[in-house]
Amino acid sequence: MLKKLSVFGASLMVMALLVGCGESTPPSSTNTDDQRSGGLTVETLPLDDEVMDDDDAMMEDDSMMEDDAMEEGDSMEEDDAAMEEGVKEFTIDAENFSFSPNTMTVNEGDTVRITLNNLGGSHDFVIDEFDAQTEVINTGETETIEFVADKAGTFEYYCSVGSHRAMGMVGTLTVQ
Repeated sequence: MLKKLSVFGASLMVMALLVGCGESTPPSSTNTDDQRSGGLTVETLPLDDEVMDDDDAMMEDDSMMEDDAMEEGDSMEEDDAAMEEGVKEFTIDAENFSFSPNTMTVNEGDTVRITLNNLGGSHDFVIDEFDAQTEVINTGETETIEFVADKAGTFEYYCSVGSHRAMGMVGTLTVQ
């Protein structure tokens, strides 16, 4: 009797675990056959996470409209940078012995603002030639540094924690 009760209890726990781990949100889109036209109709259903408040959507649209159109000769790196006059802003993700992006391009004389976003482990960001370095930060933390790119050339940036640099946690800053 005790053995049957134990098996029943274990089975009940497994079923509860499976039900609790099941998907609770509907799929983001469903496909239905359209019998009249012989085609396929796609019906999109918004997920709770994808719905934005009207105010948030309007603020995002306004901020995107403020950016100037990309002029001929602009690089993608400059487009990703902040549009402040003479200030180039980058957000760099650090994880798994890598930086993303691992290349940046700015103009000589630009103020460079870099926000290090640590996605995993302990990391910092160092560019020796500009005496620019963040503190070592942990998973989920961010830190911002700012410096003037006052000399042209190609410069390596890296993580100075342990052997991260030797393991390939490096990138390149090009100052034109």
